[in-house]
Amino acid sequence: MVFDNKPISVIPDEDLTDLIGNQEENLWIEFKREHYEGYKNNREKYSREICKDVTAMANADSEVGYILIGVDADNNNIAQNFFDIPDAKNKAKSIYDTCLQHIKPRIAKLEVESRSLEWQNQEYNLIIIHIPFSENRPHGFDSNGTLNFVKRYGEVTKEFEMLEFIPELLARHPLPVMDDINVKLDRIEHQTTDILKAIGESE
Repeated sequence: MVFDNKPISVIPDEDLTDLIGNQEENLWIEFKREHYEGYKNNREKYSREICKDVTAMANADSEVGYILIGVDADNNNIAQNFFDIPDAKNKAKSIYDTCLQHIKPRIAKLEVESRSLEWQNQEYNLIIIHIPFSENRPHGFDSNGTLNFVKRYGEVTKEFEMLEFIPELLARHPLPVMDDINVKLDRIEHQTTDILKAIGESE
């Protein structure tokens, strides 16, 4: 897995530069040439696009992912070049604040940081989003008053049915009613055993 779920601060520059010409987009890594500049005049679309990308990765079967802003990919989705992101630090903060405001439930330990590195005698400023595994999946995002759920399948993001997550949710968070039913069933089983034992002793 790319970067082995490392925090952004400890990812070596070599791991980033080695992406160029070698790494294809997949379930746990996505490349974006530019920041969400096309939506800067429409706050709703800006928030939606950011949260869609982040929650899709958070809900993916990979359970961990990275979004690299400032990496240009070719038609085969293989990283080819770096692209400098002006004012990367403030833009990273804006992305992080947007995620905190619109993603529900919030993604614990989500990281969004700017990162500078030198490549081919030129300095580039990138934005890296690290989405760790979350116990609170699935994550949705609010947009126009509705809660939306998406998931990353390979390199494609699609809406998904909540039915996909029901077994996982029940495994992590058993319904209280099921706990109550199980307690009552155990009690009935014990009472039945005691009755049968008493009948056997009376015969």
